[in-house]
Amino acid sequence: MSMERVKVLTMGFAGSIGMTVVIVILTAIPISMIVMGASYKNDCPAEDMIPIYLIVMGSVNLIRNIISIGLRSRSREGEESSTVNPCTCVIDLFLLAWFIAGCVYIYRTKDSFQAHDSKADDYCDYTFYWYSFWITTGSFILCAAIMVVGCLVGCCIICCGS
Repeated sequence: MSMERVKVLTMGFAGSIGMTVVIVILTAIPISMIVMGASYKNDCPAEDMIPIYLIVMGSVNLIRNIISIGLRSRSREGEESSTVNPCTCVIDLFLLAWFIAGCVYIYRTKDSFQAHDSKADDYCDYTFYWYSFWITTGSFILCAAIMVVGCLVGCCIICCGS
């Protein structure tokens, strides 16, 4: 498989309805983040920024997904968009910074909260905390999986390509 063929396949998928479906499916995660953050807003005095982190992260991700779907629907079929949208760049930079802040909030609370006495200052709802922990950790796992697959595809192209 030549490099040009891989590029055509990649661009075909990235600009296709399949990619739009993936984006739509991934909107369930930001919606769940907003719902969990709002539902448990006062249930984690051990780290009161975790619910705010989830609400903001879910909301901005949802906006980012809507913008991405809008940009895909406006581009003509077969047309490659080589320009970068400055709005999505700013949103992506914000999401990265906010994700780092969320990691600090969540991981520093991991061993210092309890889920039994809801009146204590170190209380955090068990379900809420572990949802926050795994949604954040899942992001790291997904990034690692994407990098491994990317490296494997790159190695296959190098070994079998040209």
